[in-house]
Parts: sequence; C-alpha cells; structure tokens
Amino acid sequence: MQTLTFDELLRSFKQNKDTPHSLLIGAGASVESGVRSASDCVWEWKREIFLSQNPTFIDTYSNIKVDSVRYAIQRWLDNKGVFPTNGSDEEYSFYAEKAYPISDDRRKYFQHFDIVNNSWHIYHKDISTYAALSKAS
Repeated sequence: MQTLTFDELLRSFKQNKDTPHSLLIGAGASVESGVRSASDCVWEWKREIFLSQNPTFIDTYSNIKVDSVRYAIQRWLDNKGVFPTNGSDEEYSFYAEKAYPISDDRRKYFQHFDIVNNSWHIYHKDISTYAALSKAS
C-alpha cells in the first residue's frame, strides 16, 4: 500500500474529481473535533447511574474529569457488586444499556453530540482546500 502526504493526496483527488471518494477517519479524529471518546461516554453513563440513585451529590460530582469524582463513583459501583470491573471490555455496552435501557434513548444520547456546530470543523477546512483545488483546474 502506498502512503501519500496530504498535498499528494489533494493532487490525486484533483485528478480523480470525477470519481466518488470516501474517507475513513479514525476515532482519534472524532475526539479531537469534540465527539466524546468511548471512555468519556462510559464515565458519563456511570455518573448518570450514580446520580440518579444519589441525587444529593449532583453538585459535588458534576465534573467527571476529576479523579476524585471518578474514584468515588467507581467505589460506589464496585460496592454494589453488580457492575463490571473498571476498565473491563464489557463496560461500554453494559453501561450504555444500563444508563439508557430504551434503545431510542441510547440513539438520542449520541444525537445530542454537537456534530453540526462543533465536531467536524477540522475536516471542513481540509475538504474546502480540496474543493478549491478542484475548482482551480
């Protein structure tokens, strides 16, 4: 497989503008553009489960990025004895379904990401560069 630099890729696009293109962008690109990582989603779900059963802690445990908040929530989950071990492979699917048992609610959770106004601005810059090069020909 041949590896191209970005400018080589753009020149290739220009020569093949009559051919449909698909770009596969990895998960890291999504995170950089504002979409939550799988780990962030898991921690948000853990917090939602915890707070729904401990509403007096809503203000105290609002920032899931703080280590002490994560530790306290994980300790509570561990003490319940019914939740997966922290970092285990089954956490993502387990907590998604536990936090939102109705599949339509899970779908809406992901739809609430601000993709239109936040997430894909990085790619628009590169795609607009490609479009400008294509029109210049």
